[in-house]
Amino acid sequence: MEALRLYARLFAIEKQATRDGVSPEERQRRREEQSLPILDELRAWVLGLAPSVEPKSPLGQALTYLQRQWLRLTVFLFDGDVEITNNRSERELRPWPSGQHAWLFVGDQKHAEQWAAGFSLMQTALAHGVNPRAYLHAIVAKLIAGHLHTRLDELLPDAMLLAHPELADPLRATTPSVPTMNLAA
Repeated sequence: MEALRLYARLFAIEKQATRDGVSPEERQRRREEQSLPILDELRAWVLGLAPSVEPKSPLGQALTYLQRQWLRLTVFLFDGDVEITNNRSERELRPWPSGQHAWLFVGDQKHAEQWAAGFSLMQTALAHGVNPRAYLHAIVAKLIAGHLHTRLDELLPDAMLLAHPELADPLRATTPSVPTMNLAA
């Protein structure tokens, strides 16, 4: 129960930051000030308990996992854009297994790869808060107009949203939490 209480405190900090609508920089500052001491408590608890627990027991396996994955589990501390959980990523992966049966009939390997690339692009657009239908319309229009293939990074969802704010999905009430990358640099 001690670990659950510590995790509850971490999630309370995140919930309050979301309620306050803070910037990623402010979220990171709050994490450093408030979450880091809690994670230090959690780490001390794990290291103190681990020697007295049978390694193959469920608790022993969980403690071993925490120790091995500590850096991955604490990466959210260093970037205010990174979420504390991977729930959003898990949600975005759900369409893949649910569509596997239908995808058996795409035709051949080449078409399956093209379909997967298109699906990935649409999921990326959704993650960035871009209306997929408007986005596809905009990039097809640009390609037909002769957009250079050496500048395809300008057609990625994050770049298109910056250049064309009207592509934002009106159904999304919040701004995307996906960090953008400048691939042209």
